[in-house]
Amino acid sequence: MPERTASHRPDSSVAAARPVGVFVGLATLDVIHYLPVAPGANEKVTATDSSIAAGGPAANAAVTFAGLGGDAVLITAIGRHPVGDLIRADLDRYGVRVVDLSAEVDSEPALSAITVSGNGDRSVVSMDATGFDLAEIPDLAPWIGPADILLIDGHHPALADVAARTANRLGVPVVIDAGRWKPQMATLVPQAGTVICSGDFRVPGSHDVRESAARLVADGNRIVITTQGAEAVLWWEGGRHGEIVPPRIAAVDTLGAGDVFHGAYCFFATQEDTCLTDRLGGAASVAAVRCARRGARAWLSDLPHRSPRPSPGTASPPDHPDPIPRPHLDDAGRPDKREPAPAPRPPSATIAAVLPQRTMP
Repeated sequence: MPERTASHRPDSSVAAARPVGVFVGLATLDVIHYLPVAPGANEKVTATDSSIAAGGPAANAAVTFAGLGGDAVLITAIGRHPVGDLIRADLDRYGVRVVDLSAEVDSEPALSAITVSGNGDRSVVSMDATGFDLAEIPDLAPWIGPADILLIDGHHPALADVAARTANRLGVPVVIDAGRWKPQMATLVPQAGTVICSGDFRVPGSHDVRESAARLVADGNRIVITTQGAEAVLWWEGGRHGEIVPPRIAAVDTLGAGDVFHGAYCFFATQEDTCLTDRLGGAASVAAVRCARRGARAWLSDLPHRSPRPSPGTASPPDHPDPIPRPHLDDAGRPDKREPAPAPRPPSATIAAVLPQRTMP
């Protein structure tokens, strides 16, 4: 499926300044404690610091997209429990517009108990999306139609499936956050033009990241990316492959680093005149900025604000969604993700302009 950039939208001058990203998936309330060392069994430890913030892969990616200057919309399930007000308030503060498909549901949102140890490693315990049943999904075209890119994180599987199918029908590029293999991935992964895998993701039957990526490429996914923490980011596109070495930093907090990478990748993918290595280099640099600062949101102050922040709050569908060109289809009527990749281009000045102007140690 051909990628669209912001210039394909009717008002290109506005879209170029603030691309639209739609993020579909999990929103949680993260309760974070910072500890010198991880506690042992039956041990009580006094934290050196603590914080509360909205979390979840899609939510964190949306915050990053907004922090870089994009217009971020999160489609999720939060509900009207008082805990949900904390989630909405944090997302609102950081420029993410929320579409809550469970606004009238009393269920408590997912809570994540998180510890971050002195070396920056984190541990997470969460109910994820198991508290909500989103079997009935409304028409998502009014929100997805105007988007320049869609990311799904695989949580709320029925919602993710409808979102991906809607985006493919409307020609909106689909990115999937493939953190670990879950049963719904068998349905969702084939619908994504770009699959961003963690180092833990394995297609069933594969034994390492390269074999897993090879399976995805063989199945028709046009772009496959594997992140490996501080190690090289591996990529495959159109018969080519390579790696990007992230900036070397003294990491103090890795919580949400992968989510930040995904949100930054989506933002840079909407910029004109960027190739895959541009996007990966920019995303890796933004993730490094996140890991160099303690706190769920403190690192955002190190990002330049390129455009006016969107008006936050609850998102309503536009009255007249932008006309979107239909994707190229294969012989079976499915979006064709196997078309030849574009020729390599020089590094983009657009991406360099939005990254923090500082040298990473």
